Formats: sequence, C-alpha cells, structure tokens
Amino acid sequence: MDGSCLCGKITLRLTGEPELRLVCHCTHCQKHTGSAFSLLYAYPREHVEINGVLHRYPDSGDSGKPVDRLFCPNCGSSVAADAHIMPELLFLYGGALNDGANFSPVREIFCDSALPWVHLAGLERFARLPSEAGQ
Repeated sequence: MDGSCLCGKITLRLTGEPELRLVCHCTHCQKHTGSAFSLLYAYPREHVEINGVLHRYPDSGDSGKPVDRLFCPNCGSSVAADAHIMPELLFLYGGALNDGANFSPVREIFCDSALPWVHLAGLERFARLPSEAGQ
C-alpha cells in the first residue's frame, strides 16, 4: 500500500496490514482534522517508509498523553500521529492512504466525545481507550 499528502511532496510506502483500524472521536482529533472524527490506521514503525520531511506539532490527546501531529509543511495535509502511549506504532490518517478501502475501521475510541449525529454501524465502541491502548 502507498500514500501521500495532497501535494505529493510526502509519500508513504506501507508493508503488511495495519495492526489497528480506528475511528477516533477525541476533541483533539476533531480540531486537528476539522472533521467529526479521524480515521487512523496503526502500523508498526518498521513497516512504514516516509519519503519527504514532515513537520511535527506537539499536542496531547484526550487521554492527556503526548501525541505529535505530523503534517506536510508545503500543503498542510495531516499524514500521521505519533502517539507516545503506543511508541511501537505510527498512526496514519486514512486520507493519506491512496487505497484504504480494503481496511475498514473496526473500533471507535473516545466515543464519549463523539458528535451525537455520528453513527457508524458494526464497530466496537469504547468511551475512551481500550485496554491495549494503555487504559
């Protein structure tokens, strides 16, 4: 699988399948993406090759733990999130993948912050984080 930012200055090459396929409703993801939620695919770092230089915005998630938001300095596209709570994984934003259709999300996290009109059928829902994400 591959991906890129909007302008193409950042490109991605991914091997294997994502370990986690999430929809995050935390307020920080809402603000960062300008949307109701973020779609995230978590890959082991060694399975992600990034070409180009990303800029890093230090943030924290609703968990209170640090999350660095990685984006293209040219077009501003969100590319990945570096969640310190799970340092072995890199969370790639769904929009950065060229063909994410094969990997539908399976979990929703931070549903206590979800907008009331967002209803995604068939996903496992968590008010905050599932136990494997450090809760």
